Amino acid sequence: MFSYLKHPVCTLLLSTALLNGCAATSALTDFYQPKSHDDLYLRGGFTWWEADEAFKVEESADNVYSVKTELIADGQPYEFRFVDKDWTEGSNCGYLDKSNQIIEVNVPANTNCNSTNENFRFTPPSSGLYEFSIDFTDEDNPLTLVKKVN
Repeated sequence: MFSYLKHPVCTLLLSTALLNGCAATSALTDFYQPKSHDDLYLRGGFTWWEADEAFKVEESADNVYSVKTELIADGQPYEFRFVDKDWTEGSNCGYLDKSNQIIEVNVPANTNCNSTNENFRFTPPSSGLYEFSIDFTDEDNPLTLVKKVN
Protein backbone atom coordinates (compact mmCIF):
# COMPACT_ATOMS: atom_id res chain seq x y z
CA MET A 1 0.00 0.00 0.00
CA PHE A 2 1.30 3.47 -0.95
CA SER A 3 1.49 5.98 1.92
CA TYR A 4 1.52 9.64 0.84
CA LEU A 5 3.08 10.75 4.08
CA LYS A 6 6.08 8.45 3.62
CA HIS A 7 6.84 9.82 0.16
CA PRO A 8 9.05 12.95 0.55
CA VAL A 9 7.65 14.84 -2.45
CA CYS A 10 4.05 14.28 -1.32
CA THR A 11 4.93 15.32 2.23
CA LEU A 12 6.56 18.49 0.93
CA LEU A 13 3.57 19.34 -1.29
CA LEU A 14 1.10 18.69 1.51
CA SER A 15 3.10 20.82 3.97
CA THR A 16 3.36 23.68 1.47
CA ALA A 17 -0.39 23.57 0.78
CA LEU A 18 -1.17 23.67 4.49
CA LEU A 19 1.21 26.59 5.13
CA ASN A 20 -0.14 28.54 2.16
CA GLY A 21 -3.67 27.97 3.39
CA CYS A 22 -2.75 29.31 6.83
CA ALA A 23 -1.01 32.35 5.32
CA ALA A 24 -4.03 33.17 3.16
CA THR A 25 -6.35 32.84 6.15
CA SER A 26 -4.11 35.15 8.19
CA ALA A 27 -3.98 37.72 5.38
CA LEU A 28 -7.77 37.67 5.04
CA THR A 29 -8.21 38.01 8.81
CA ASP A 30 -5.81 40.98 8.87
CA PHE A 31 -7.62 42.57 5.93
CA TYR A 32 -11.02 42.51 7.62
CA GLN A 33 -9.92 43.66 11.07
CA PRO A 34 -10.16 47.41 11.70
CA LYS A 35 -6.76 49.05 12.11
CA SER A 36 -5.87 50.30 15.56
CA HIS A 37 -3.94 53.54 15.87
CA ASP A 38 -3.31 53.49 19.61
CA ASP A 39 0.38 52.76 18.95
CA LEU A 40 0.97 56.32 17.71
CA TYR A 41 2.87 59.04 19.55
CA LEU A 42 2.91 62.78 19.14
CA ARG A 43 6.55 63.34 18.21
CA GLY A 44 8.28 66.64 17.63
CA GLY A 45 10.86 69.10 18.84
CA PHE A 46 9.20 69.15 22.26
CA THR A 47 9.79 65.36 22.62
CA TRP A 48 13.22 65.43 20.92
CA TRP A 49 11.42 63.32 18.26
CA GLU A 50 11.33 60.38 20.68
CA ALA A 51 8.37 58.06 21.32
CA ASP A 52 7.78 59.37 24.85
CA GLU A 53 5.04 57.52 26.79
CA ALA A 54 3.74 60.90 28.02
CA PHE A 55 2.91 61.69 24.38
CA LYS A 56 1.28 58.38 23.43
CA VAL A 57 -2.15 58.98 21.91
CA GLU A 58 -5.36 57.61 23.40
CA GLU A 59 -8.66 57.10 21.66
CA SER A 60 -10.75 60.10 22.72
CA ALA A 61 -13.73 59.35 20.43
CA ASP A 62 -14.51 56.74 17.78
CA ASN A 63 -11.42 56.63 15.53
CA VAL A 64 -10.04 59.88 16.99
CA TYR A 65 -6.74 59.69 18.88
CA SER A 66 -5.36 62.56 20.91
CA VAL A 67 -2.86 63.74 23.48
CA LYS A 68 -2.51 66.99 25.42
CA THR A 69 0.59 69.02 26.16
CA GLU A 70 1.58 72.42 27.53
CA LEU A 71 3.09 74.81 24.99
CA ILE A 72 4.76 78.18 25.38
CA ALA A 73 3.83 80.93 22.93
CA ASP A 74 7.21 82.45 22.12
CA GLY A 75 6.53 83.10 18.43
CA GLN A 76 8.44 80.00 17.31
CA PRO A 77 6.64 77.13 15.54
CA TYR A 78 6.60 73.63 16.96
CA GLU A 79 7.20 70.92 14.37
CA PHE A 80 5.39 67.63 14.95
CA ARG A 81 3.82 64.52 13.47
CA PHE A 82 2.07 61.35 14.66
CA VAL A 83 4.34 58.29 14.42
CA ASP A 84 4.66 54.85 16.00
CA LYS A 85 7.80 53.76 17.89
CA ASP A 86 9.54 52.38 14.82
CA TRP A 87 8.67 55.04 12.22
CA THR A 88 6.74 52.31 10.37
CA GLU A 89 5.46 52.98 6.87
CA GLY A 90 1.72 53.62 7.11
CA SER A 91 2.11 54.90 10.68
CA ASN A 92 4.17 58.00 9.92
CA CYS A 93 1.61 60.80 9.72
CA GLY A 94 2.57 64.27 8.51
CA TYR A 95 0.94 66.83 6.24
CA LEU A 96 -0.63 65.70 2.95
CA ASP A 97 0.54 68.67 0.88
CA LYS A 98 2.29 71.99 1.50
CA SER A 99 -1.05 73.79 2.00
CA ASN A 100 -1.61 71.63 5.12
CA GLN A 101 1.82 72.12 6.69
CA ILE A 102 0.92 75.14 8.86
CA ILE A 103 -1.62 74.18 11.52
CA GLU A 104 -3.98 76.76 12.97
CA VAL A 105 -6.10 76.28 16.09
CA ASN A 106 -9.37 74.43 15.36
CA VAL A 107 -8.65 74.07 11.60
CA PRO A 108 -8.36 70.41 10.48
CA ALA A 109 -5.47 69.57 8.17
CA ASN A 110 -5.31 66.76 5.63
CA THR A 111 -2.85 64.12 6.75
CA ASN A 112 -0.69 61.53 4.99
CA CYS A 113 0.36 58.52 7.08
CA ASN A 114 2.88 57.41 4.45
CA SER A 115 4.93 60.58 4.73
CA THR A 116 8.63 60.86 5.45
CA ASN A 117 9.69 64.44 6.20
CA GLU A 118 6.39 66.33 6.04
CA ASN A 119 6.28 67.75 9.56
CA PHE A 120 3.36 69.90 10.62
CA ARG A 121 4.20 73.33 12.05
CA PHE A 122 2.13 74.92 14.80
CA THR A 123 2.78 78.30 16.43
CA PRO A 124 0.56 78.62 19.51
CA PRO A 125 -1.18 82.01 19.72
CA SER A 126 -0.94 81.89 23.54
CA SER A 127 0.74 79.71 26.14
CA GLY A 128 -1.33 76.91 27.63
CA LEU A 129 -2.62 73.39 27.27
CA TYR A 130 -3.25 72.15 23.72
CA GLU A 131 -4.82 68.95 22.45
CA PHE A 132 -3.31 67.38 19.34
CA SER A 133 -5.56 64.86 17.62
CA ILE A 134 -5.67 62.71 14.53
CA ASP A 135 -9.05 61.62 13.20
CA PHE A 136 -9.25 58.31 11.29
CA THR A 137 -13.03 58.37 10.77
CA ASP A 138 -12.20 58.26 7.06
CA GLU A 139 -9.23 55.87 7.14
CA ASP A 140 -8.04 56.97 3.69
CA ASN A 141 -8.20 60.69 4.55
CA PRO A 142 -7.14 61.27 8.17
CA LEU A 143 -7.29 64.76 9.65
CA THR A 144 -5.01 66.42 12.18
CA LEU A 145 -6.39 69.04 14.55
CA VAL A 146 -4.92 71.20 17.31
CA LYS A 147 -7.18 72.94 19.79
CA LYS A 148 -6.66 74.91 22.95
CA VAL A 149 -7.94 73.29 26.13
CA ASN A 150 -9.54 75.62 28.68
